[in-house]
Amino acid sequence: MYPSPSASASPPGGGPACNNASWNPEIYSFYGAKENVAEKVSRLPLKLSEHRVFVQITQGEAWAQVKMFELQKDGTFTVTEWEGKDTFRLACEIDKAIMANKGVNCVGEQMKAAIVKALGEGKVSHSVAAPETPAGAFGHSIKAAKGVFIKSEVIVAC
Repeated sequence: MYPSPSASASPPGGGPACNNASWNPEIYSFYGAKENVAEKVSRLPLKLSEHRVFVQITQGEAWAQVKMFELQKDGTFTVTEWEGKDTFRLACEIDKAIMANKGVNCVGEQMKAAIVKALGEGKVSHSVAAPETPAGAFGHSIKAAKGVFIKSEVIVAC
C-alpha cells in the first residue's frame, strides 16, 4: 500500500511502524497569550513516549526557540535546542521536507535534516526522561517566550 522506504533513510529499528508514521505526521499550531497557548498545548491528544521524533517551534517577540526530541533505545530522549530571532522560514522548510518525502523515507529523519540544514548544530542534552505530558515537554518554551502574543507549533513526525 505504501511505497517502500530506502534503507539509508530509515532509522535503526524502523520497519512498518516507522513506514506508517511517515505517512501520518501531525502538526498542531497555537497563537495567542502564553497562558492560552500553554493550556491548548496541555490538551494535545499525544502520548509522547510512543513517538520517536517530535519538534516544538516557539516564536515570541524577536525570540524563537526550536526543540527536537529524539527517542533513544533506552527509552530516554535526546533533546536538541536552537534559539534565534525567528523561525518563520524554518516552518516552511519542515513543511517542504514532509511534502517532498511523500511518506517514502523516515519523516523524522527528513525533518531533522531540514532543521539542521537551516539552523546548524544545536545544543544537545542526552538521557532526558520521557515527557509524561505535552505540558511537561513544551510548557517551559512557552513560558520563556518573549512578548504578549506568541506562537507555538508541535510537529509529531514519527
